[in-house]
Amino acid sequence: MIPRFVSRNRIATLAATLSLASLGAATPSVPGVGQAGIQNPDIAFLGACVGPEAPLFVEITFEYVRGIGEDGAISWSVKIWDKDLNGNQFVVNKSGGFPSIADGGQPVEQARANFNFDVCPIITTDDDGNICAELFYTIEVDAPDPNAVHFLTTESTPHSICCDTCISLAIELESFDAIWSGNSVFVAWKTASEIDTVGFRVLRGPTKNGPFTPVQPGIIPAVGGPTQGASYSINVASPGVFNAPWYRLQDIDVHGVVTDHPPVLVEGLPARVAVLASMFHL
Repeated sequence: MIPRFVSRNRIATLAATLSLASLGAATPSVPGVGQAGIQNPDIAFLGACVGPEAPLFVEITFEYVRGIGEDGAISWSVKIWDKDLNGNQFVVNKSGGFPSIADGGQPVEQARANFNFDVCPIITTDDDGNICAELFYTIEVDAPDPNAVHFLTTESTPHSICCDTCISLAIELESFDAIWSGNSVFVAWKTASEIDTVGFRVLRGPTKNGPFTPVQPGIIPAVGGPTQGASYSINVASPGVFNAPWYRLQDIDVHGVVTDHPPVLVEGLPARVAVLASMFHL
């Protein structure tokens, strides 16, 4: 599981550096002063944490302190890796970059990487029997300063979070239905609560696995709140219902994070269409 280009001694050193940074090590504010490189990595698990079938949303943040002469654009990548419940190795990557100083880059850059898992990839339990999620992650930055910390891994110290410390999902969805009415599809959904939700998007596709496309431009504004939900509905013209009988709801929060909810098959379709959709669009 150890990347071939990193020695075990190097990993131990970097893991120790990660632990110190996670405890709030001081971050220099001027390029070339103090330890340049990756600083203050952090991970947050956003999910229901109700078991191995629950979705999991992971957010990893870190800072990069520019070293002497690092005025140009810098690229970074974040990797989450471990084994799933069936013992299969998985790796998920997200990448990004910082602009050059001339184009608005900062001496201390901040990065954020979001990962969505339809099913929590690995489950453990703590001493109190609470269900926990556990993952490893790696941060790598491609920058010219040879003395900067460019690579951090948590291979020897996986991160875990348990149900009582999970952050609430953006919305709690009570229902989502799509019903054929002969000349249109009536789509309705109801939320129990909405936290920092900007709006919703309805999509449709030919199969349960997509590809999905929005049924209308823009988003439908959210009207609920943290302590109360709301009911929504739209009518969708039906010319594509036979080719796209699967509907999906997305919610978008104030940070721009988009959450996909499980797709549903349109109810009330002619029997022949419904049977074909069930047989060939799973």
